[in-house]
Amino acid sequence: VSANGLALVSFSHQPLAFSPFRIDNCTMERLSVRQVGCQGEEDILRPYSCLPYAWDEPTAVRLRLAVELPGGRQLGLFNLDDVGLRTWVRPPQHARASSASGDGLASALARRWRALTGERMPVRAPSPLLLVMVDADGPTRVLRVVDTQRHPMAMPQPLQRKPWTGGASAIRQAPPVPVLPPALPDHGSGGAKRPLLSVCVDLRGFGLSLVGRSEELAYALVSGLRASLHVTQVRARGDVVVS
Repeated sequence: VSANGLALVSFSHQPLAFSPFRIDNCTMERLSVRQVGCQGEEDILRPYSCLPYAWDEPTAVRLRLAVELPGGRQLGLFNLDDVGLRTWVRPPQHARASSASGDGLASALARRWRALTGERMPVRAPSPLLLVMVDADGPTRVLRVVDTQRHPMAMPQPLQRKPWTGGASAIRQAPPVPVLPPALPDHGSGGAKRPLLSVCVDLRGFGLSLVGRSEELAYALVSGLRASLHVTQVRARGDVVVS
């Protein structure tokens, strides 16, 4: 959805072959995925692309998928059947191989920068926090990698750190806090009438266009749309008015 409220929906042909898994790359990084134990088999996902996936060795004892960023920066090993998984990972900025020559080069660059500008070399911004999640899209299990800097809704709310040994820091979300109380309030206190949520939407117009390969097939316009939703602790009420 763009800033002016325009949504573009595209329809494409779905091949008959069924893949039990799908990998979605919702970042600007290039991802490489491979089954653990299959070194020669690797798939590449470009930024904001998806890949139907099936195990190269489905008879393996432990089925795990290794997800990496360029430079050998590993995000982790994931079970594609673990539906509901939510893991936040901050990958390292570069792969740390043997650090003797790397640290010497960094020191030389910092001295060169200071000699040319008279200032300290600026520190590179930390890598964005990535959300790795596993969901079910019908019979298909979907592993999705999301850049929380570009998609703020994917940022964790309460955070609980989880130890990780793969070279990146993983964060797992704590259990959600219930919004509604377990027991209804006393009606005599007036708490039942206090609104928990009140939303009003007033749209000048809403248009839907169905486009074929070379022409527009249908167009629908709804103008003067007003909707409201009011939720209290004991009831919910919604109204929709089209003028």
